[in-house]
Amino acid sequence: MRVYEVAQITGYINDLFQTDEVLSDLWLRGEVGDLSRAPSGHLYFSLRGDGAQLRCILFRGHLPRLAALPEAGDAVVLHGVLSFYEPRGSCDLLVDQVYPEGMGLARIQLEALKRQLEAEGLFDPSRKRPLPAFPRAIGVISSDGGAVIHDILTVLARRYPLAEVIFAPASVQGEQAPREIVDALARLNRHAEQAHLDLIVVARGGGSEGDLSCFNDERVVRAAFASRVPLVSAIGHETDYTLLDLVADLRAPTPSAAAELIAPDVAVLRREIDQAAEWLASAMRERLRLDRMDLEDARDRLMLRSPLAEVARLRGQVSDTLRRARQALRHRYALARRDVQAAGAQLQALSPAQTMRRGYSLVCAEDGTLVRSWRAAAPDAELVIRVIDGQVGVRVRTAEARSLPMPEQERDGRAAAHL
Repeated sequence: MRVYEVAQITGYINDLFQTDEVLSDLWLRGEVGDLSRAPSGHLYFSLRGDGAQLRCILFRGHLPRLAALPEAGDAVVLHGVLSFYEPRGSCDLLVDQVYPEGMGLARIQLEALKRQLEAEGLFDPSRKRPLPAFPRAIGVISSDGGAVIHDILTVLARRYPLAEVIFAPASVQGEQAPREIVDALARLNRHAEQAHLDLIVVARGGGSEGDLSCFNDERVVRAAFASRVPLVSAIGHETDYTLLDLVADLRAPTPSAAAELIAPDVAVLRREIDQAAEWLASAMRERLRLDRMDLEDARDRLMLRSPLAEVARLRGQVSDTLRRARQALRHRYALARRDVQAAGAQLQALSPAQTMRRGYSLVCAEDGTLVRSWRAAAPDAELVIRVIDGQVGVRVRTAEARSLPMPEQERDGRAAAHL
């Protein structure tokens, strides 16, 4: 016989709880009782049924994800993990999901999957991508030969015939639908790697909750989340959302509405282009007008500061100075000319030729020197007498001093000067 310690047994029990597949993923149905909320925010209650009860703990971190808080007496379906608390030796159900019992198992499982995917961030609005304004190629996943693809093609042909449509047929109802939708998403994403693909539309024309179950399949939701191309869901139901609607980058209420949302209207684009062209032309004219005004203003301001005005002023001063200099030069030239003429007249009056015209002559020796005194004329010397119109050669007979009478004209001139 072996005797165990209490901690050994409690640890053994705890290990059993953690490794048991049922106890680690447990769904329970029952009635809420003994409900209380601790100051920490955790909820403590018991789940009763068929004369038995189980203590439950709902930690405050799970409360925001609940549609409604449980109340005492509520018939609920819970999901949680059965845990053994060794210090107290008690067994507690750690609850993370609470649903009204009337929801049905399928609905509960859907809500559980929704909360799981939401916790993983698949529905985070911040990860949703904007759609291209002018798509060149659009992938469409829908049933082959149905009215949905016809409606989408009709709307696109009317609104935006420039876009290429790449159709990937797939079942949108039944057991094979999730696998075929996942395969179609994979084909379109591979096409996007090889060629250009702007977005993908997953479309169906509506149906019951059971008909739309393929769009709540976890495989489809994860494949849509992994798509490298923006995704639009167009399931054709407006009263409820599928998980594909939540993970898609855009949800359209119907396939036709999706075609309206993903593609612009070429008629509207033409009008906008015409309006933009008119506005641009008007803006350019106004811009040119303002620029011309700025240019003229700048030119005026430049002229005020331009050296050209100073150059023109200085050029005027130079021209005026040159004009005055020319005038002064002409005046000085006239004065100098007059002085020269007067000096010439004086020289002319004092010229020997002028004196000779009055009857005087010059007596020169043979060497040309002027005979100024009778002493320079020796007897028998040959002299030259120069008169106004020629010269006369003479020989000296005698040379003596004698006073000569003054000519009558000079005598009269001197007398007049003395008067």
